[in-house]
Amino acid sequence: MNISIKKTLMVSAFSICLTTILGGGLESSYGNILLTIEGEPTVSAMKVEDKTYKTDVDIDASKEILRKVGELYIEDSVVNKDTILSIDIKANDKYEEYKNVISTSDSIEEIAEKIVDENNDEKYIDVNMKCKETRQETIEPSIKTVQKEDMYMGEILKEEGMSGYKEVVANVNYTNGIKTGEEIVQEKTIVNSKDTVVYKGVKDPIEDKVAFLEYPTEGGTITSLFGKRWGRMHNGMDIGNDTGDPVYSAIDGVVKECYYENGYGNKIVIEHDNNIMTVYAHLNEFKTTVGAEVKKGDLIGNVGNTGNSTGPHLHFEVRVNGVPINPQEYIQV
Repeated sequence: MNISIKKTLMVSAFSICLTTILGGGLESSYGNILLTIEGEPTVSAMKVEDKTYKTDVDIDASKEILRKVGELYIEDSVVNKDTILSIDIKANDKYEEYKNVISTSDSIEEIAEKIVDENNDEKYIDVNMKCKETRQETIEPSIKTVQKEDMYMGEILKEEGMSGYKEVVANVNYTNGIKTGEEIVQEKTIVNSKDTVVYKGVKDPIEDKVAFLEYPTEGGTITSLFGKRWGRMHNGMDIGNDTGDPVYSAIDGVVKECYYENGYGNKIVIEHDNNIMTVYAHLNEFKTTVGAEVKKGDLIGNVGNTGNSTGPHLHFEVRVNGVPINPQEYIQV
């Protein structure tokens, strides 16, 4: 490693750079430090920004203060010291002569500790460390979806995959002990991950009258059935609940409509495979938006009493090719 100090005009500007000696591998951050100095000792006090640290010493000891600051940051760092590639201290550092002798001086260690303590509060010095770190990272399994024609729509079979892991080598940057970024220099897979496979049924359940829909509310009482009612057709079933009770998507799909309509009140229409749609009406409020992809059991709204309604309930419909059918025949109990 080496430390370089350069003098410019009447004021000396300082920077530290502790680097691994080429060919020597990763050296301990405290040993084998090569000191290179350009300029003559002309200082009696060290200034960092607007702070003056009394030294009454020559430039060699002043340079030693900066080296000690680097060591203190290394000691407090969470990094493995043997991984350090370089340390760079950047600050507005000045070394000035005084006509009068400064009678009270601090030791090198005391000055370095003061600089570190004050910097933790005011951040006027950047102590940058670059470390070569090796770690293991998990490789999460990908999810693969397979459509199964021998399974009904709504049926799902999941075959769990397996995580793998890889070794990652990175040059990691820290400023004042906080990680600020990294550059990945090498990745090596140790164990490959195995995909999770989700089998989704696509067989049409309508003709075989297979119950493939999840009940769209939590409990409740069926207060009106599908069919003729009050001299006209009732295109769904009504489930009485308390205002605010949750309403769920009966099966996977995409929200096609989400708005207020006379009669239906607040209404959601979800489009599913095989030209099937489900309708949820008289809602108190929406918990989804048009275009949202929803899964079976996802919260989409709350039971309400909006539109043409005599009390809080959910009006639920199932439509195939736009034609309403009896939803009770397809709801899982």
